Amino acid sequence: MSTDTIKVYDAEQMVVGRLGTKVAKAALLGENIIIINA
Repeated sequence: MSTDTIKVYDAEQMVVGRLGTKVAKAALLGENIIIINA
């Protein structure tokens, strides 16, 4: 089993700048990121 952390962000109803800030911070911390727009 993998021990990698994956963060999933639902982009629906989110301001692009705020989403970008959260994603950038998580990426800099070395987390795997998935963005969905559902």
